[in-house]
Amino acid sequence: DRFRGARVNLIACGRDYTCAVTEDVLICRGGGGALYAWGNNPEGVLGLHDELDRHCPTLVADVETLGGSSVALVACGVAHSAAVTEDG
Repeated sequence: DRFRGARVNLIACGRDYTCAVTEDVLICRGGGGALYAWGNNPEGVLGLHDELDRHCPTLVADVETLGGSSVALVACGVAHSAAVTEDG
């Protein structure tokens, strides 16, 4: 399973890429979770610290990498993406 068994709560689409926020069942606060991205990656829009294209969902950030916080929202543009954690 590309999303580690989690349900996808939110999808955002950029020009040639997609981001998804999954629900983390271990988080009781607001249902946020991990951030995944895939597609074309010019200028590093996927947030993976490189410019390699991804053809399947790839984990960008989760509760562990965010120091206990979770991703609540994501937005995508032509050449950028942005995420907001539940902690702001």
